[in-house]
Amino acid sequence: NRILKKKINHWDNIDLTLVSPSHWLANCARESSVFRHNRIEVIPNGIDTDKYRPIEKKYARRQLGLPLEKNLILFGAQRATGDSRKGFDLLEEAVTRLSTENHQHRTEIVIYGTNNKSKIEKNNIKRHYIGKIDNEKKLVTLYSAADVFVAPSRQDNLPNTVMEALACGTACAAFDIGGMPDMIEHKKNGYLATPYDPADLANGIRWVLSDADRLDRLEHAARKKVLDEFDINLISKRYIDLYQSCLAP
Repeated sequence: NRILKKKINHWDNIDLTLVSPSHWLANCARESSVFRHNRIEVIPNGIDTDKYRPIEKKYARRQLGLPLEKNLILFGAQRATGDSRKGFDLLEEAVTRLSTENHQHRTEIVIYGTNNKSKIEKNNIKRHYIGKIDNEKKLVTLYSAADVFVAPSRQDNLPNTVMEALACGTACAAFDIGGMPDMIEHKKNGYLATPYDPADLANGIRWVLSDADRLDRLEHAARKKVLDEFDINLISKRYIDLYQSCLAP
C-alpha cells in the first residue's frame, strides 16, 4: 500500500512520543506499522475527585425519587439503548437471567442518557428512564444512588462513565475488554465478565449484589482506586513529568 508506506517513512523520521489513555489502545499503537517504533506512554484521563465523590445512598435515592430498599442496577451512555456498541442488548440478556431467579422483586434498572425506551424488554424487571443529564451534580447523585454500574460495551477505550461511577464509590461490572481492566480490578472493586457473555455478566451483577458486606468493601475499593490512580492532580503531574523527560537532553 503506497499511502501506508509514505506514512511509515514520514513517522519514522520524527522523534514522537505518543500518549494513550489505556493500555489496550497503547498496545494497538505498538502493533501499528506506523507507530511501532515510537515511544508510547500510558497516562489515563483524569477526574476531579472533589466533584465526583460519594453521596449517602438513601439521600441520593430520595433526591431522584428512586426506591430506597431495592437493588439498583445503573446503565447509561449517550444514546444508551440505541447504540449497539454500548451493549444494552447484552445487558438485557443478563438481566433476563436474573429475572428468572426471582430477582425482579428486589432489583430494578435505572437508565440515563436517553428517553427512548428499549424495544428489547425481555424481562419484567422494573426500569426507570432518567433521560439525558445536563449537570454533573445530578450525575453524581445518580451514581451514588446505584448499587452497581454496568458497562456492557462491546468496545471501549477508557469510558468516563466507569471512572465517574468508581469515583462516586459505585462498584462496576463490565466485559473484560478495552480499557476496562485499567479501572476495574476483578472482584476488588467490581467484576470483569467474559467478553460478550451475558451469562457471565449476570454472574457479575449477582456477585456484586448478593452480599451487603462485600458490596461495602467494593464501594470503598472503587473510590480508593480512583483516588490512587486517576485523580486529576496526579494525572497533571504525570504529564508534567513526561514533558520534562521529552525536553531533557
